[in-house]
Amino acid sequence: FWAHRGGTGGNFGIVTSLTYNLHKLKEVWPIYVDWPIEDAATIMKTWQDQMTKDLQYRDLGILGFLTTREVPDCIDEQGRRQTKFEQYFAIRGIYSGESAEDGKKALAPLIEATDSAVYPRGSLWVKQYPYAYMNEHLLDNVEGVIPDTIKETKRCALIERALSLEDYQTMVNYFC
Repeated sequence: FWAHRGGTGGNFGIVTSLTYNLHKLKEVWPIYVDWPIEDAATIMKTWQDQMTKDLQYRDLGILGFLTTREVPDCIDEQGRRQTKFEQYFAIRGIYSGESAEDGKKALAPLIEATDSAVYPRGSLWVKQYPYAYMNEHLLDNVEGVIPDTIKETKRCALIERALSLEDYQTMVNYFC
């Protein structure tokens, strides 16, 4: 058994059969929330301090990121249209719990951290969607909006300590 588990450091066995137990996927509540870049550090710090320590809401799956979008209808002093971009902090995700009320409680620390949350797809907690649909469309209004002239950095790492508000602000400043 030791060799089958990789104990020899080499290839010892070949898997010839594998069985999966599949479960029917639930419908989920979509989450689309944006904040002005000025609130990004506060939102990330709140997320760290109030939502990741005890993982109370295991049905909540969210992804947060700093991004940018084109500001529509920007006109300069001479009346010419100009392209202008604004940075913002976005959260996209799903809540797979049964009730909208429980979803609101799960997301409340972030929504209540500032008074500037914006809902680009309209109100939250209106309708559930099939998981497969949401998995495919979750980033529809975000992907591809980063202009070619702006650096895009993606990196994940284990952080050995809790970050301070100043640490998060340093990340935001680097992005801006």
